[in-house]
Amino acid sequence: MPLDQTWNYLSPAKIVFGQNSFQTLKKIVLNQNITKNILLVTGKSNMKKYGYVDQVYKMLYNWSIYHFDAVSPDPTPEVIQEGMKFIEPRKIELIIALGGGSVLDVGKIFSTLLKNRGSLSEYLEGKRNIESPGVPIIAIPTTAGTASEVTCWATIWNKKKKKKYSLAHQWMFPDYALVDPTLTVNMPPQLTAVTGMDALTHAIEAAWSRNAQPISDVFALRAIKLNRQNLKRAYDHPKDLEPRSNMALASLLAGLAFNNTKTAACHSLSYPMTVNFGIPHGLAVSITIKEVIKYNYRAIPKKVMQIVEEFGCSSVDEFCESLSELMVSLGLPIRLRDLNLKEKDIELLLNEGIHPDRMGNNPANLSSEDIRTILTNSF
Repeated sequence: MPLDQTWNYLSPAKIVFGQNSFQTLKKIVLNQNITKNILLVTGKSNMKKYGYVDQVYKMLYNWSIYHFDAVSPDPTPEVIQEGMKFIEPRKIELIIALGGGSVLDVGKIFSTLLKNRGSLSEYLEGKRNIESPGVPIIAIPTTAGTASEVTCWATIWNKKKKKKYSLAHQWMFPDYALVDPTLTVNMPPQLTAVTGMDALTHAIEAAWSRNAQPISDVFALRAIKLNRQNLKRAYDHPKDLEPRSNMALASLLAGLAFNNTKTAACHSLSYPMTVNFGIPHGLAVSITIKEVIKYNYRAIPKKVMQIVEEFGCSSVDEFCESLSELMVSLGLPIRLRDLNLKEKDIELLLNEGIHPDRMGNNPANLSSEDIRTILTNSF
């Protein structure tokens, strides 16, 4: 970065990281001075299946816990509306969001809406601004990819309008990020793979972001190396806590990086893939990296070579080959055609994949023809 560049860094979430740190939940709750009502937000079945919900009830037996368990991947406005009807009469004092990134995002939205007037749609459409901090929230991830536990964003997908929304504000950071790698050992292989690719893409795009700065670089480059060294091991040996811990750390560090830098072209192009074709987010964001990096190398060769070297490679071509090999070893497609997309879909991805806040954060200025080439070469 230029020596005269001014930068800032923000990360207000209190982070508790470590194997079995889940057992400190009661201590954290006690620090919040909660008198009675707690909302537990989870997905529909896995948190019960693995016994995590029972553990919460046992640890927090002194409080009244209300459990909302209707969160699904890529949550919609309808889920938020259903949840608010359940929540509003109960005078919630604290939210515990336990699950993957979608659960954490929904928990952050509940927190915000409980302390701010108006409907979700008014905030998503920019008709209202967040004016007050939300209900205190403890975010407990059970996947290693989104890093929603340390970011100020929450993503909502409107399937009817085929549109992705992000609600963001500095008051949307969780109060606590409780990251226990033991909670990730039950992730199935495909979820391990796609969340790991999400974490890797976060780190790469944070590193080459136009907003990259010294602190974010430390986190992003370290996350890239940890991901390279541990994702395949976590995939092959899901109960091994060493790679699981390192992947939880890689995801967390990537979050601490991209929360301050934002993401770039790969994320921008991913949104229509998910909303129109149901492609998992972690796969959608990573499938164009190999083409985008070639443009970014021309713009910022030194920074891109740092990324390449942290990935254990000595050239951009070697990086692209190594990334493809990793994705294949994880059972992931490496081309758009392998996702049942047709060549005609490239125009749709081009038309809907240019989000100025993300595309404008990419170090190389990408024209429409550049983006068409990226998508065509990714096909």
